[in-house]
Amino acid sequence: MKMKKILALFLSAVMAVALFSACQLSDNDTSAPETTAAPDGAAAPDATDGQGSSYLDLTAAVAKINGETVLTLGDVKTLFDMYVEYFQAYGYDVTGDTATLEGFQDDLVDMLVRDKLVEVKARELGYSNYTDEQKAELDARINDKLTELDSYYREQAESEAASDPSINVDERVMELILEEAIANLGDDNATYEDYCKALSEDIETQYLSELMKDDLTKDVKATDDEIEEAYNTSSAADMETYNANPEYYKDDEEGYELSSEGVPPLFVPQDYHRVLDIYVSFGTDIPTECTEAKTKMNNLKTEYCTLAFEDAINGTSTNAARIAEILDEYKKQQAEYDKYYGDYTKAAYEKINAAYARLEAGEDFAKVMADTTENTDFTEVDAFVGKGMLISNSYSSSSDWSSAAKEQFAKLSIGKYSPVFEDANGLRIIYYLGDEKAGSKDLGEVRDAIAASIAEEAKDTTWNTTIEEWLNEGSVELFTDVYRPLGK
Repeated sequence: MKMKKILALFLSAVMAVALFSACQLSDNDTSAPETTAAPDGAAAPDATDGQGSSYLDLTAAVAKINGETVLTLGDVKTLFDMYVEYFQAYGYDVTGDTATLEGFQDDLVDMLVRDKLVEVKARELGYSNYTDEQKAELDARINDKLTELDSYYREQAESEAASDPSINVDERVMELILEEAIANLGDDNATYEDYCKALSEDIETQYLSELMKDDLTKDVKATDDEIEEAYNTSSAADMETYNANPEYYKDDEEGYELSSEGVPPLFVPQDYHRVLDIYVSFGTDIPTECTEAKTKMNNLKTEYCTLAFEDAINGTSTNAARIAEILDEYKKQQAEYDKYYGDYTKAAYEKINAAYARLEAGEDFAKVMADTTENTDFTEVDAFVGKGMLISNSYSSSSDWSSAAKEQFAKLSIGKYSPVFEDANGLRIIYYLGDEKAGSKDLGEVRDAIAASIAEEAKDTTWNTTIEEWLNEGSVELFTDVYRPLGK
C-alpha cells in the first residue's frame, strides 16, 4: 500500500476517535495565538515548527462558504501540529517529502471543510430548529461528554492524591483539563469555559450531521436480491475462513455480540459451546506476606532437592540434619502462607459459597449469576446474559478462558454447573448452557443484520455523493496557498 493511502486511512481513523473533541475551533473563535509580522524588508521564512511559524498569519482564511470564513490557518495548524506528532509516534513522517506532506495537508483540510459545509447546510435546511426531544438529546450528549471529561481526570487526580496528600483533587482536575484544552485548542490562554464551549459546539456539529444524514437517507433500504447475494457470498467466505482457522470464530462472534454492528460470522465451526459464569474477584493484589512466604518455600524446596539428590547420589546421609530443618522451616512457611492467603480470599469465598448454596437449593443459575457475578460481560452485555459466552477445548483464541476454566468445563454436561474453583485472581462457578450449532447460519437468522449493513453502506454512499454535490455548487472557496507552508 502506498504511503499516501496509509496516511489517508489512518487520518480518517484518528480524526474519528482518540481525543475528547475533534479539536475544531468555532467559526468566530478568537483564541488563536497572536502572530508576528516579518521584519521590514525581510521575506517571511518557510513555516516550520521553529522560527518560521511565528510569521504565519493564523487568521488568514483557508476556506470560505458563501463568502464567510469557516476555517482559518490557525484552525488548520492546531490540528496539523497535533497529528504530525501523532503520526510520528507511529513511525510515519508526513513532512518527509513534498508529495506526502501536501497530500496530508489536503486530506486534513478536506475533512475539516466537509465538516464545516455539513454544518452550514444543516443550519440552512433547518435541522438546527430542534424539537424538544432533540434539544434534550443534544443537551444530554453535551452533559455526558463533560461528565466523562471530569471523571477521566478525577480518577487520575485521586490516584495522584493517594500518594501525595498535599494534592487538592478538584484543583488538580482543573489543571489536567486545562492542559488538554491548551493542547487541543492551540491557545496557551484557554480557559475551562473556552474548552466546554468548543466541546459543546463540536458535539452539536456532529449531532446536526447525524440528524441531516438520517433524514436525507431515510428511504435507502436493502433489496431482497442484495440481501441474498450478500448472504451467499459472505457465508461461503466465512466457511472457508473458519474451516481453516476455527480458533478465530470466538473472537469474531463475541466481537459482533459486543457491538451489534455489522454482520456476524455466517459459519460456525465444530465444537463450540456456551457457558454462564459466576465470578468473584479477590479484589486486591495478593499480599506481600503471601508472596514472600511462597518465595521462601520455593527456595527451601530447591535446597531440599539439591541436598537430597547429593546424599542419594553419594549414598550418604551427610545432609540429613539440614534436610530435616528444611522440612520444619517449609511447614512453618506453609502455615504462614495459608494464614495470609486465607485472610486474603475469605470475603470472596464467603460470597461465592453463598451463591453456590443457592444453586444447590435449586435456584436458577442465571438468577444467581445476575445477583453475584463480577464478570462485567454478564452484567453489561445483554447478548451474553441470554446466550452465554463461547468456550471450546479444541481451540485457543486471543480472548480465551483459562486452563482452569476449560478443565472444569470438560467435566460438565449441558445444564450442569462446576464446583467453586480458583481462577485469575478470583473464584468462579461455570454453567454449561448449551452447544453452538455448527455449520452455516440460516438466512432468516441473520437477515436483519445483513440488511442493516447493506443499507448503512448505501446510506454512506448517498451521503458522500450529496456532500460532493454541495462541494461542487460553488459556495466553497479554498485557499490552498495559505496552508501550503505548514510543515515546510
